[in-house]
Amino acid sequence: YIPMMKGFTSIINKIIKNVNRAKQENHATTFSFIQFEKTPMAIGLEHIDIITDAIINSSALNIIYQKFQCNKSSTVIIHPYLIKEYRNRWYIIGMKDQSHEIRTYALDRIVLVEPSDVNYIKNTSINTETYFNNCIGINQMANKIEKIILKFTPVEGNYIKTQNLHHSQKIIKDNDKELTIKLELIINFELMSIILGYGSSVKVIQPQHLADKVIEISKNTIERYNSIK
Repeated sequence: YIPMMKGFTSIINKIIKNVNRAKQENHATTFSFIQFEKTPMAIGLEHIDIITDAIINSSALNIIYQKFQCNKSSTVIIHPYLIKEYRNRWYIIGMKDQSHEIRTYALDRIVLVEPSDVNYIKNTSINTETYFNNCIGINQMANKIEKIILKFTPVEGNYIKTQNLHHSQKIIKDNDKELTIKLELIINFELMSIILGYGSSVKVIQPQHLADKVIEISKNTIERYNSIK
């Protein structure tokens, strides 16, 4: 099966076990006691099959791609190596034939994808198992791992302790006044979005340039609200 499903195996097995037990006990509402978060159908999933086949069969792909901020689309040839999901958006990672650089393309911005007759270039550039280990999400253009220290309020800290922000998370201080953690990862848009999402419950202690960026965005947010009449 597709490697990206490995992480769901234990959860799926637990669900199957409980559903089967409910059936054996003739539970009147077999499926009413387990609820999943309902997410809208992700645009671009119709491309999954052809991309998966290309990876399995070591085939290149022609892609017509249109970025959100562009009015025109572009055509690229890629050698696909990996499919990744993040927050119900799907991405394909592979080598761009024209530049031989590793690139990430969002499936919801793919206009058309079809097989290419270009000879496939096998993956010798990235380890698909660990490629995203040093970042949250999919954006790692900075390619620089930094030490990040965040201080949370005690209440919010309880949530952070029970569900880590990142596998590199380590607790520096934990008391009735604060939870301070250390992360080692690439600073990107996804990380900043998470930090901003905690609002006043978190403070960036280190690095200073990340703290400055959070302050700048927060000030811009306040100015935006002040301008609304």
